[in-house]
Amino acid sequence: MDDFNAKVGCEKHGKTVGPHGLGMRNERGERLIDWCEEKKLAIMNTWFAAHPRQRYTWTSPGDRTRNQIDYIMINQRYRSSVSNARAYPGADANSDHNPVIANIKIYLRALKHPKRNPKFVRSQHNRKHSVVLSDFRILLLIRNKPSHGFAATLSAHTFATTKTTFYWLK
Repeated sequence: MDDFNAKVGCEKHGKTVGPHGLGMRNERGERLIDWCEEKKLAIMNTWFAAHPRQRYTWTSPGDRTRNQIDYIMINQRYRSSVSNARAYPGADANSDHNPVIANIKIYLRALKHPKRNPKFVRSQHNRKHSVVLSDFRILLLIRNKPSHGFAATLSAHTFATTKTTFYWLK
């Protein structure tokens, strides 16, 4: 933050200054506009039509002069998120400056967390356990009573698994 005491005036200047400023542009206003263009900022309280009483931000001692020298600047990319910006004269701030307030709409997006694999799912564990147990029983049957008729009745998958397990145990 800095105190430029700049007056940007009511003359539109690209995407930086809107047509609803107050007063005439001075040299410090030109420097502020150049700086805003370099940083890609928009001076938002010059983009919204308001009564002149809601535009001035500074009052001289004795209430002789009123100028707009305080601004809300925002990145030009987010200009559409500001719906209104103006000064609030008469606020009890104990200052010669009026507060400048902007209405900003912010849309927050929920974070997407990656799905975690459960460490233990009981139904899958029980199914896996029962398959291993049945393969072990079949393995014992084949080991104790080698019968070609019994092996022929087994399904291909179970027989291949049992056969592989049997050879591994030998």
